Amino acid sequence: KVPPSLTFYRSHINIVTIAALVRSEDKKGKHIYSIEFIPTIIRKSLNDDPKKLIEELRKKKYGLKNPEFVPGMENLLIYTILSLETINSDGRKGKVRLEIAGKSDNNLVCYNLTELVLPKKFADIVYKISKILGTNLPAGQKRDMTIFENVDMRNELVFNKITLARDEMIELFDYVVNDVYQRPEFSNLPGVNSIFSKFTTYREHFVNLKATDQARLLSLMIRLTNCKSVSGTNLHEFGNEFPSSCGIIRINKKLNPNTQIIQTSTTGLYECVLFTVPED
Repeated sequence: KVPPSLTFYRSHINIVTIAALVRSEDKKGKHIYSIEFIPTIIRKSLNDDPKKLIEELRKKKYGLKNPEFVPGMENLLIYTILSLETINSDGRKGKVRLEIAGKSDNNLVCYNLTELVLPKKFADIVYKISKILGTNLPAGQKRDMTIFENVDMRNELVFNKITLARDEMIELFDYVVNDVYQRPEFSNLPGVNSIFSKFTTYREHFVNLKATDQARLLSLMIRLTNCKSVSGTNLHEFGNEFPSSCGIIRINKKLNPNTQIIQTSTTGLYECVLFTVPED
């Protein structure tokens, strides 16, 4: 039974129930566990009656055979956490923790919950980049990058009292590609690991970029580890091998065995595993 203190831990943000964990069957009668979104307007029209909601799930648009709610999982909130096993582009297995942010067709759109922590040396470089590019400015404000156009900044960027050398940026690039992107918590992110792997052959191109472009690309590369943008990160200007929308995590609404559904306390100090998807 889910402790009441954990059930609606984000209710103060006025978030309504958006989904339910449903068990259905495939053609061979094997159980399938999927997170199904029933629009709020439909739920209200059916008075959230479980029997009527199950009839709704039988409709062709859901394509579910013999659906039934998993007990206790009828009311999943947005920001519910999933812990799942994945395989990266090199075939290595690993676990990632994702937060449900919404849906797109038959997929769940998720955010990565693993925050990147850098050694102080590289954190200082990222700080310099944010100051120079103005990524730390209030929303709606942008740094005028033309201030760098008429100054010889091939080997370093200078802004106010901040100096950022190209060698520093190249060193950060190598660290992100060869260390950060290789960590299981990032290399196993669904749909994102293939983008990370493209940077392994990008070093020569990066070295030849203008210093301002190096700084901009590094800022985006760090942002990619968060995967918290529903519109993605545009890397296409840095090469045709990169799509215009990177870093969007989409996973199938059908959950694989051993996937855990988790909720945490408001502070994040406590968590409760609500359900683990069984083998069948």
